[in-house]
Amino acid sequence: MPPLLLDDDEAVAVGVGLRTAAGGSAAGIEEASVGALVKLEQVLPSRLRHRVNAMKAAGVAVPGSGPTVDGEVLTVVATAIRARERLRFGYSSHVGSESVRTTEPHRLVTWGRRWYLVAWDNDREDWRTFRVDRMTPRTPTGPRFAPRELPFEDVADDVRPNVSAAIWRYSARIRVHASAE
Repeated sequence: MPPLLLDDDEAVAVGVGLRTAAGGSAAGIEEASVGALVKLEQVLPSRLRHRVNAMKAAGVAVPGSGPTVDGEVLTVVATAIRARERLRFGYSSHVGSESVRTTEPHRLVTWGRRWYLVAWDNDREDWRTFRVDRMTPRTPTGPRFAPRELPFEDVADDVRPNVSAAIWRYSARIRVHASAE
């Protein structure tokens, strides 16, 4: 691979990103991330190596909080999004029921250690959000499609309320009949 020309902030961002990837929400890339980080640190000037290591020393990752996603599945989904090809996959719902879905994939959204696909579900004729760790892509991918206009402005803002409610086992509203003081 030819040498990269990165400014200081970009080099630090790559180092921090590799360290984060080594912590692993995407299975199978942790070892490659560590290897790339070691190589990067060898060529970083000391002032930048110090910044990357300061992030390591100052940060704490919560281990094992959430499912990991197979890196190959992420690659298949991302490639279908980029190529604007329909994506067929087996899907396991939160209660464990299995189905086969045909979608027009639009975007991947990460939240914490979870990855979500926002896609037009061709069978249900509506926008849906799918957890990528519950997907098993079927090959080959489908025909190309013209992207639909999203009914919402920001994909992440649309995903957030749907998945935040699903994360918690119970939700409650409490009304206190007292003054704020």
